[in-house]
Order: sequence, then C-alpha cells, then structure tokens
Amino acid sequence: MIFAQRRIELEVRRAQLVARSRTLRAQVAQLSGPISKPFAIADRIGAGMGWLLAHPWWLLAAVTVPLVMRPARAIGAATRIWAGWRIWKKTMRLVRSLT
Repeated sequence: MIFAQRRIELEVRRAQLVARSRTLRAQVAQLSGPISKPFAIADRIGAGMGWLLAHPWWLLAAVTVPLVMRPARAIGAATRIWAGWRIWKKTMRLVRSLT
C-alpha cells in the first residue's frame, strides 16, 4: 500500500517535471530567436569544414591553381593574409591582457 502511494506521488512529480521542462524549452526557443541565425551560420561553417577535411584535395587545388597561374599575385595575397593573421593574433593577445 505504501509503495503504491509512493509510486503515484512519483508519477505526479514526473508529470509536473515534464510539463515544466516543456515550458522551459518553449521559453528558451522564444528567447534564443535573435541568436538563432548566427548559430545556424556557425553550424554551416562547421559542416563545411567537416566536408573540407573529408575532401582535402579541393583545398590543395584551391591553393595550387592560383600559384601556378599567377605566382606573383598569389605570393602577394599570401603575404597580406599572413600579415592580417599576425595583426589578428596580436589584437587578441592585447584584448585578453586587458580583460
């Protein structure tokens, strides 16, 4: 008899928790509306990176073709990209040191 009553109490509590969980999920979905697009973009970038890692020869081709076709322009672009990356790293170090 005591076990049956305890089981009923647990079932009622479980139903209450499921209802609360459903309500909280709906609230989170509503509140996360403004950030859903950036997350969707991040998901697509992640999927693209996964594809690129599975097919690395496309990356090799994307680097090799411009280098073969116009070496001077490719080297200039690579130099600008390298400089930009270094500036980014220094900026991030500065931001981290300020916080």
